[in-house]
Amino acid sequence: MNSGAGHPAPERIVAEETLGEVLSRLLTAEARSAIAAAGKQVVTFADQLRPVLATLLKRLVPLARNMEAVFQAPPAASYERLLIEMGYESVEARIRSRWILTNGRRWAKDLDVSRRKLASALRGIVKAADQSPLVMGRRAAVLLPLLDDWTRPWVETAIADSGVPLSFEEFRDLVREAAEGQPSACGRLCEIAPQIFRHVPKARGASLKAPTVTHALLLMIADDAGHPAAYTYCPYEEDWVDRMTEATRRQLQQPRFSPIAARRLLKSQKWTHS
Repeated sequence: MNSGAGHPAPERIVAEETLGEVLSRLLTAEARSAIAAAGKQVVTFADQLRPVLATLLKRLVPLARNMEAVFQAPPAASYERLLIEMGYESVEARIRSRWILTNGRRWAKDLDVSRRKLASALRGIVKAADQSPLVMGRRAAVLLPLLDDWTRPWVETAIADSGVPLSFEEFRDLVREAAEGQPSACGRLCEIAPQIFRHVPKARGASLKAPTVTHALLLMIADDAGHPAAYTYCPYEEDWVDRMTEATRRQLQQPRFSPIAARRLLKSQKWTHS
């Protein structure tokens, strides 16, 4: 009976020989050549990828710094706690709560500026009704860059309320053609501008308050998590008692804050689909 004496175990072969020696015994010259060629391709690909990765890393540095600033800033405790209760992970809740606070004041200013510029530009077109296409084209050129994502909800609502049979995109195209000096477009814009102007927010309207926009952003984030804002006024307490209003009151230290204006803003800007 052959006991296997004289035949070293496979693990001993690997231990006593280098990996290259084992491969040279087991693989053909053609296979070794293919492996070597593949290795060279990997090295070449890595060399080609290095500049791309360097560019990506440069772009990631500002993001990393922003993230560092977020986590070094004092936590928005009331908002953060509420978002975690709604199902957001703690890190995402921290980022979103800081985003809400950072953008509340900024968006309030941006929305006010956009509203005033839009109303002023439309007023200019209305006043140019009896002017030449050249003048109308200049006024249209002022309006055109203002038809962006900030003003779109106001324009869409004004178009719908005025009964003008145009979409936002069609109205923007008409303004663009008028800015290019096309007489027919100038004439059509002259006809519909007064109707639309009557329904857009006025330039001299009251400024948005930062707490209003901040709370509207909270409602938007809550809606994304499947928690749309509900009508939660309690007639017995004569006050708003929902947890989102309570969170804003604690976070902004405004115990008498009312969510009414924020809910109106949320609806007018179409920041949610609910």
